[in-house]
This record gives sequence, C-alpha cells and structure tokens, in this order.
Amino acid sequence: MTDHALAGKRAIVVGGGSGIGLGLAKTFTEAGMRVVIADIRPDHLQQALQELEAVGRNVHAIELDVTEDRMLEWAITCGETDPRFVDPSHPDFQAPASFPT
Repeated sequence: MTDHALAGKRAIVVGGGSGIGLGLAKTFTEAGMRVVIADIRPDHLQQALQELEAVGRNVHAIELDVTEDRMLEWAITCGETDPRFVDPSHPDFQAPASFPT
C-alpha cells in the first residue's frame, strides 16, 4: 500500500536490522519510501537487507553505532533524508540539534 504523503521520501531507520526497526523499515518501504536501515550488527543488517530485497523493497544498509555522535551526524548528513521516525538502538540516544524534523 503506497501512502502518497510518504512516497518518494527518504528515512534512516536506526536499529533497522531487527525487531521494531525492521518492522518500521517494512512499513516505510510499503508506503513507497526510500529507506536506509542502520544497525551496529552487520549480521542483522545482511539478513534484514536480504529479507527486504526479496520482496522488492527499495532499501540500503549501513553499519552504524549511534553511540558515536560523529557516525550519526555523518549518516544524517550523507543520507539526504526526510526522516519521519528514527528507532534509536541506544537508550541514551539524543538527536543532535541539527537533526531534521
């Protein structure tokens, strides 16, 4: 089901390699969004990427540790995203002031 308000938008889903993050990635891609899944675990990323691509989803994957501010800033800057939701994989995650809303 394509959500025309989200179609073509881009998002980074942190923690997108499994669980709630993977569920969000599925929902976003079903809505027509271009999604980057980010996770600290490369094995989770690979499995999630294969699962999403197998059903024709437009998705990319990057290994990312959100406890490293510079890595998170890089992902946001390089991703050219229109994020609507980020699923932080770290309980103390605080979005930087420059985080687009």
